[in-house]
This record gives sequence, C-alpha cells and structure tokens, in this order.
Amino acid sequence: MGVLLHPTSLPGPFGVGDLGPGARAFVDWLVGAGVSVWQMLPICPPGGPRDDVPYASWASLVGNPQLLSLEDLRDDGLLTAREVVPSGDDVGWAHLEQASVEKEARVDDAVERLLRDHPLRMEFERYRERSPWAVTAARFAARKRACDGAPWWAWPEDLRSANDKGPASMVPDTERILARFFLFDRQWKALRAYARSRGVGVMGDVPIYVLHDSADIWAYPEGWQLDDQGQPTAVSGAPPDMFSADGQRWGSPLYDWDRMRADEYTWWRLRLARAFEDFDAVRIDHFRAFSAYWSIPAEAPTARDGHWVPGPGQHFFEVMRSKLGPRPLYAEDLGDIDDDVRRLLADTGIPGMKILHYGFGGGADSPYLPHNIPEGSVVYPGNHDNDTSVGWFSKLEPHARAHVQHYLGVHGDDIAWDLNRAALSSTAHLAVIQMQDLLSLPTWARMNDPGSYARPPSEWRNWRWRLKPGEASAELAARLRFLGELYDRVR
Repeated sequence: MGVLLHPTSLPGPFGVGDLGPGARAFVDWLVGAGVSVWQMLPICPPGGPRDDVPYASWASLVGNPQLLSLEDLRDDGLLTAREVVPSGDDVGWAHLEQASVEKEARVDDAVERLLRDHPLRMEFERYRERSPWAVTAARFAARKRACDGAPWWAWPEDLRSANDKGPASMVPDTERILARFFLFDRQWKALRAYARSRGVGVMGDVPIYVLHDSADIWAYPEGWQLDDQGQPTAVSGAPPDMFSADGQRWGSPLYDWDRMRADEYTWWRLRLARAFEDFDAVRIDHFRAFSAYWSIPAEAPTARDGHWVPGPGQHFFEVMRSKLGPRPLYAEDLGDIDDDVRRLLADTGIPGMKILHYGFGGGADSPYLPHNIPEGSVVYPGNHDNDTSVGWFSKLEPHARAHVQHYLGVHGDDIAWDLNRAALSSTAHLAVIQMQDLLSLPTWARMNDPGSYARPPSEWRNWRWRLKPGEASAELAARLRFLGELYDRVR
C-alpha cells in the first residue's frame, strides 16, 4: 500500500516542505497507517514555464537544494539555533522557485561555513570525487550565472565545452553550487535511511525528457536531435486528441536513439543508476515513448504537424537489465496507448498504471475498472496529473456519475474514500493513493493540471498544494490502516 506525496507538499516553516523533521514525521505517519511505499514526484531541480515543474529539469542527475532542511543544517553545526527560526509566519509560497529568500540566505551561510573549515569538509571532498555528474551540473550552473542566465548555446565559445574545467574565476561559484548538491545528498541519504529503518520504501519518478537548456544536454549534446548550432531539429509532445485539438507541444529536444544505441545508452544508464541510488523503486514517465514518440518539427507552433517515430523498444530495456541488473521499475503507460506499447510492456514485464477515474462513463470492458485491472498493475484512484477524486466526481456528466454510483454501490457523499476502497480492494499488485484523496479535498488541492499551461500564467496553480500541520492525523492513519488490513495491503 502506498501514498503519493511530494516533499514540497509537506508542512514546514520556510514556504515549501523539506527533507528534515517534517519528512521524518510523515514517515512515522505512514508507518502508523500501515503504508510501506512513499511515492514522490521527481526530486531533481525543477524548470519549465515558471521554474516549478519537476518533470522539466535543468540537471536531472542531482537533487533539488530547495528541499534542504535548515533544522538539519543546524544539527550538522552549519547554522545556529537562531538562524533556523523564521522571522515571520509560514506564508505557503506558491512553488519551489518562490521559496523564501530568507531560507536561501541561510543556506548560503551554511555553504560558506562548510567551505571554510568544517568537519564535513572532508566528506564534501569525497562527494566531489565520486560524483562527476554533480560537478558537471555545478559547472553548468556557474557558467550560466556568469553569462547572466543565457542558454548554453549562446555562451562564449570558451565556455561551451563541458570537457573544459572553465576559467579559475568560476571555481568559487562552482564550489558553492556543488556544496548545495552535497548537502542535499547528505540529507536525502539520511531520510532514506530513516524510512528504511521504519520499513518504508521510497518510489521515485524519472521524467522522460529534460530541458534543452540543461546540464544534461550541454554535457552530452550528441545524444539529442540537435543541429550544428545546438538547436533541436524536432521536439517532444503529444498528438491531438479529444482534450486538445492542437495536441501538446512540450518543446523538449528528442533523443537521438541511434546514437544512444551505439554507445549502449550511456546517458540513460547513468540516469537510471542514479535513480536507483536514490530510490527503492522507480516509475518511468511517458513509457510509451520507448515504443514510439510523437516528433514535432522544431519550427511547428503546435503538435498538429507531428508524427510517430519508433523508439528504442525492447533493446533499451535489455541493455539496462544487462548493465544494471534487475531493478523494480514501474511504467506510466497512460495516454495514447496502442498494441505496440502493450506488447512492449508485456515483453519487459514492467508493471503499468491504472487510474480508476478513467474507468467510468463507458462500457464494462474498460481496462481501468477494478474488475479488469491485472494483478501486475499499480492502481490509483487518481494521480498528480488528475483532479482530486472529489473534484473529478463533481464535474462528471450525469451518465458517468450514475455509472460510478451503480458500479461502486454508493451515493457518492464520500466519493474519495469510495474510490480509495475500490483501489485497495482490487487485485493490483500495489495500490497508491494521493494524500489529497485521503483528505477528501476538492479541486483547489489538485497538484497539477497539464492543460492549464495553455491558459494565461495568472491562472496557473500547479505544484502548489501543501499539507497543513495536523492534517495527517492519527484518526486518518487509523482509517487507512483499517482498510489496508481489511484487504491485506499492510506489509
């Protein structure tokens, strides 16, 4: 049994949740609820339209320093007791990029103390030696800062090569950025160890694409479909469908799978190896792109002009298995799924996802209805891209609402828990419920609305929801544990 909650949604005194006491308290709550899997969204530094999207990162191999706990920095002797007390109340800043300026300044203080002369300095040096990918990301960020935020393809020629250590003048800034990655890594390992000691595994999420202006593409440009100027010749997205006449134009550069196949997917092997250093299990975002991906000409303003192109298929997963060994992977196999995707999923043996929201309003043969869900699947009432169950039910057409009521045998007054029960009672291998649905929250608590980016920025409300202090109560844990034990989900 699992619960989906991103660390940014935890309560805390500095605008967003972090990896410190609040995260450990949540692990304790999960234990009390009988939950053995904590699922998160990507923990890499976010990017995207407003620098808040965890699925669009500028450095996919490192952790997000905005999640650092000041309390844990204090316990490491890098801050004083006074420095971890906020000057004002927790105002709940909207998302990661808007995290408190006050917190940023205190992290800067902790970094300076670490780099001067601190007992953790030797541990930092060892981190540098074993983490070349973090050094690359730090050099990228330092150069970008020195170039006033310009993208890597617009940098002076002497800064363009990732193989060049760069001018000595940039070393101090690179060190400060690398120190933040180190402190994140230290706190993350501590949280993982605490969760493991309490019998809770952590499931992570690997986004399918990265930002064009990223350390990943800067350091390995030959792995993507770029021209001689470093510009993408084609970009990612999704085809037109019933929800969007123009489709979705995500805009990330596409992989050059022929090139990656030739070097046995070196970058992807590193990416998955890093993911399994951080997580007990990993969900692969947009799995269907490994079968075929929607390729949009870079100059096209919408996804209408795109077309399907074969992905690396089974060969990719065979290489991953031979190089990394068998690993617990899960596939986000939602969206435009065809027989080729289903065949690849079956051939790899990777469990797919089933969303109960998608099962209602049609026929009894829907693969998302509980009686059709395969044992090897992971089932959710809804996930972070869906409306909350309460919000979803309130917007259903009358025939779909009647289908829900008749199928579940309920009126719908407690629809979130009706669906929670349906997920837990299914034969799916794993049932995961997002925290908002455990709290029966309406639409305002939705984590992400992918279609919202087509609207004016003033209407964007993504990645902002936070758990209030006390909401993860003992009563809520007891209610979840009762159902978990009833359906033999407590491990």
